Amino acid sequence: AEAEAEAGAEATDTDATNTTGAEAVATAESASPSTPTRRSARERTQADILSSTFIPQTRRDRQQQTDSPTRFVKRWDHHFEALEKYKQSHGDCRVPPSYKTDDDIALGKWVENQKGFHKRKRLLLERYERLEKLGVDFGKKSMNDDDLTAPASLDVDNTPIKKATAVSAVMEERWERYRQQLISYKNKKGNCNVPSTYKKNLPLAKWVENQRMFFRQNRVSEERIQLLQEIGFEFGASKEDKWDLHLQELVQYKQKYKHCEVPQKYKANPTLGRWVTRQRQKLRSNKLPDERFEKLNDVGFWE
Repeated sequence: AEAEAEAGAEATDTDATNTTGAEAVATAESASPSTPTRRSARERTQADILSSTFIPQTRRDRQQQTDSPTRFVKRWDHHFEALEKYKQSHGDCRVPPSYKTDDDIALGKWVENQKGFHKRKRLLLERYERLEKLGVDFGKKSMNDDDLTAPASLDVDNTPIKKATAVSAVMEERWERYRQQLISYKNKKGNCNVPSTYKKNLPLAKWVENQRMFFRQNRVSEERIQLLQEIGFEFGASKEDKWDLHLQELVQYKQKYKHCEVPQKYKANPTLGRWVTRQRQKLRSNKLPDERFEKLNDVGFWE
């Protein structure tokens, strides 16, 4: 009887122990039923990496998923539109490097980048033409600038003669194309004094300015001097010519705003604002010639 009692007690202890262990396991499972097992990179299987649910963890992978050629084009156009607004309010495209727009576009840095891309021959031709037409100055290495100081056997980069010949032919063709545009301008306006702010053809205005600058530096060939003089182009515009040029700009201003009260700090054309102020000062001091007085009077300057 005593042996049977001891055996029963041992069986009861064993059942209690098994019950306690099972309850502990069940409690642990219920405490964290959805906690995933954390695996190291080595424990990832090929199926995990190739599965559609795998999420790239690197910044480069995420960038590749979000970026597309269309997105880059839209971003460039967005910056270009910001540059157009800048020119409308400031009168030029000389954006300070640290300039940012109201919506936090680093416009100054973007313009500098476009010039850098052009210098390294990485700027698309279409974008170059859009920027140049808007008035961005790419410097002396611009596609529309002529370096006439290079020897006949070499181009501006000291490349071999065969390549220099091809480059020279392209430059001559481009130069003649601008001369023809200048002839068309003269037929409409009556002179070759293209304003630097001539919005209808800013590249032509820049080209005209360059011809005068190259002439002062003795960098224009005799042949080109003759071709320009034949159409009435003056390399050293006289004071009277410059005065008439400002008068033309004043006429354009009045056509747009219906008056001649040009602000002295007129952002679109600061030179015109200062010129208008000087004319009024000269009139008060009786230093304005009668001929100029009549010209100003004809355009309604004193109204």
